[in-house]
Amino acid sequence: MKAKAEAPRKNHTNPVKRFFISIWQWFKETAWIQVLLIVGLIIGIVMSITPLVGWISGLVEKSKESTFYKDNKITYSNLQTKNEGSDENYVVIFISDTCPNCKGSQKYIEAWSKEHSELKFYTINTSDEDAITDEDLINLNTIYLPVYNNQDDDIKNSSFNEYPDEFQTPTIAWYKDAGAEPYRVFLGVDHGSKADAYSALNKYFEVE
Repeated sequence: MKAKAEAPRKNHTNPVKRFFISIWQWFKETAWIQVLLIVGLIIGIVMSITPLVGWISGLVEKSKESTFYKDNKITYSNLQTKNEGSDENYVVIFISDTCPNCKGSQKYIEAWSKEHSELKFYTINTSDEDAITDEDLINLNTIYLPVYNNQDDDIKNSSFNEYPDEFQTPTIAWYKDAGAEPYRVFLGVDHGSKADAYSALNKYFEVE
């Protein structure tokens, strides 16, 4: 009786195939390495979640930022046209890119303005030379200074001991009647809280 011939052994001559087979053998023989890799992967995912959440939160907060100043911007030329026309009961807020009070009070001014549609708000960015020049600001100072100084002390901002030659921001000019001279000029808005800002704005604009 003839002996049964053995099946020929597979000879993996393909180097790529041999490589993956050896890797698989290594994984089977070193199972603890797999556990470490899985644990490391989990730790890596957990550690990456915190900055990812922070990044997403930052995007959400940025999307919530007020764009009130940008949405209502005009130029000095636009203001002159209004002064020479018959526009009444409008407010011009002069801001700058480096003014923390401007940024801090923006959302409160926006919210307050929505409750007082009888007033139309505009903004002029003094950092934008295309919107207003230094010479324009000097001209406005000569108009605004007497108005500011002639107001009652409770209207003036105690943070400003005097109205300096340099144009301050935020300066808020209320043009109650048609003409080049505003009815009132305010400096700054208390933005410690919404209540503080509303209190200041109500006082400025004679809201009971």
